[in-house]
Amino acid sequence: MEKGYISRAGHARLTAELAHLRHVERPKIVEEVAAAAAQGDRSENAEYIYGKKRMREIDRRMGFLQRRLDALVPMDVDAPRDTDKAYFGAWVTVEDEDAPRTVRILGPDEVDADAGVISYQSPLGRALLGKRPGDEIVVRSPSGQRALCVTDVQYGARNTLRAAGDREKVRPGCIGTSLEGCSAPGCHGCPRWRCSCPSRGAGEGTRRETSASSPSTGSPW
Repeated sequence: MEKGYISRAGHARLTAELAHLRHVERPKIVEEVAAAAAQGDRSENAEYIYGKKRMREIDRRMGFLQRRLDALVPMDVDAPRDTDKAYFGAWVTVEDEDAPRTVRILGPDEVDADAGVISYQSPLGRALLGKRPGDEIVVRSPSGQRALCVTDVQYGARNTLRAAGDREKVRPGCIGTSLEGCSAPGCHGCPRWRCSCPSRGAGEGTRRETSASSPSTGSPW
């Protein structure tokens, strides 16, 4: 199985599930199957038939978990990182015409739509790898192509993230000008809009666009 990446917390969850199946669930089912077999005719014994089926399911799941754990490299994703590029473990805020959305890039075994966790192997995850605030990406979705602007990249546990008002970002097209220092109308902090900052001149913002059709390769780090 191809090597992959997972957070330490995700690795611990898979390890705990495997241990529970091996030391709790399977021994319990073995006892139940043995008790059902002792009752006599197994061909019409619903408890025996169900127990054998459940045992096969547990064995398949245990085999899958063991193979996954052997192939996964656990990473410390809650440690702060001194970079504004999005890699494995990053919290990335993207924005389109609707509203901003923050996602976290983790492994395929940790995907959780409700928590905003995406896989680095997904179309959005691949498109975000290596990007920084101000980059625009184009992602193919079932409804068509979507243009998204990366507006923020952070690392660390969720409770350590800075609030939007505490962030100081450089606006694309307003090089060297912090968010608080640029009040020019029309400077929206995204290369999809034209910059009218007097220090740069209207329309001089740099547009950096990447399509998900040419994803980053190699380690998500």
